[in-house]
Amino acid sequence: MKRQRILRIGEVLLFALILSIPSAALASSSSSSLAVVSINITNNTSTLPNSGYQVMLWRYSEAGGAPTLAASATSSAGKTIQLSDSGLSQFYHSSQYVHYSALVLLILPNESVIQLSNYHWGSQIVGSSGNLGGKVTSTESIAITLTSNGIQLSANGQSVPYQITTANPSSTTGNVTSGRSASAATVAAATSSQTTWPIAVLQTTGQASSSKQSGKVTPDSPNSCYEVGFSLLLYYCWVKVATWQSVPTTIGEATGSGYMGDTFAYGQSSGSTLSIDASANGGAWSVSGSYSWFNQNSAAVTWPTLNCCWNWLTQSHFNYEEDQLEWCPILICGQMQSSYQIWASGWNGGAEPWTPEGGKAGPSSSQPGDCLAASSLPNHYSYAPYAANSGFTFDAANGYKYSLSASLSAGIVGTTFSAGITDTTDYSQHTTQTITFGNHYTYYYLYTNGLYSSVLNWPVIFSTNSAAHCGP
Repeated sequence: MKRQRILRIGEVLLFALILSIPSAALASSSSSSLAVVSINITNNTSTLPNSGYQVMLWRYSEAGGAPTLAASATSSAGKTIQLSDSGLSQFYHSSQYVHYSALVLLILPNESVIQLSNYHWGSQIVGSSGNLGGKVTSTESIAITLTSNGIQLSANGQSVPYQITTANPSSTTGNVTSGRSASAATVAAATSSQTTWPIAVLQTTGQASSSKQSGKVTPDSPNSCYEVGFSLLLYYCWVKVATWQSVPTTIGEATGSGYMGDTFAYGQSSGSTLSIDASANGGAWSVSGSYSWFNQNSAAVTWPTLNCCWNWLTQSHFNYEEDQLEWCPILICGQMQSSYQIWASGWNGGAEPWTPEGGKAGPSSSQPGDCLAASSLPNHYSYAPYAANSGFTFDAANGYKYSLSASLSAGIVGTTFSAGITDTTDYSQHTTQTITFGNHYTYYYLYTNGLYSSVLNWPVIFSTNSAAHCGP
């Protein structure tokens, strides 16, 4: 008992010493490089205080696992604070982008904790040496406004809406919505968004209001939440609580109306920007930023040739991870907070077979679909006729956007809601669709669901034939 008391006194003395360190010392800064993030907080309420804001910058490994604390500082309303990443010089990354997030908490005088943001992004890195280090090319600018109705969040001048990705609890599948002319009804069923985020109270009067499912979690030890040096003051960390391996995730689609072939090849440097979901207090998952994964293999990933009889989704395999926030006051861990995040922790490559071939890649719900009559095409869609035994290769300039690219359900810890992952592909003319036509029909036609206007507006490709018939 005496020894435990001495240890407790030592912890208190250490904590008092840490409190004497100016908060600016915890905000890693460098005069020779740009800050990773700049955060401004505006308080337009009469009930919340103007001080007590804790700002944390987290860096994520390409190998997965809980993120590393890169920098932290205290702030107040009306103040802009910038955080840099001094540890980036020793960080290995094969991609030209590094995954970061900004966690902003408000600590009230009664020790209640409010989460203001958990926003994710990818910072482009230049000047690396052997995939080590480098510096960011620009500073991510985040603005947080507290209102009487909730929290308004913007990144680089663009509003970040509170967007629920799954409307129903425990759903495991859903239609993918893609293309510029996607069905509005399908989108409404898959997503719901508003401009103001609800206030998430993670902890009241010093007591963590953790999820009921947190009993499944093995808390980290103090060594996992603390590092040597000034970061001893930072008593929050993320704990990995669930993983999903090789999840089929939609990154495009191919077309086939019959007696023809479409070979989809996801080329080198093609990328997929996948959403990152956040949840608090058992609520539904909301999109809270994104990160891009690129094909850095030595060759393209090519799907088996699609011949029939509709547009089918091209899906590749990604790993996903769920983290839970943990609070470790004065070197004592184990108080799990009800804040969770799900993110893609890696790309495994691979081409998921189409459903008729025993795979999970199903038909696309893109509109208007294949096999329209040729007479209906000129007035509404860009199109081109092709003679029998001909072919054409498209170099996809940009890519498509899917409001539900993958769905995660089984094994989620933080909530009973499934998590929907959105995907915006960036092919950059590295992904191709090589289309060949047989001789069963006199003419074949390729058309789109919109007019091509720039590399940022690349419509979905569909096919038909002179008989307007889908089938072998």
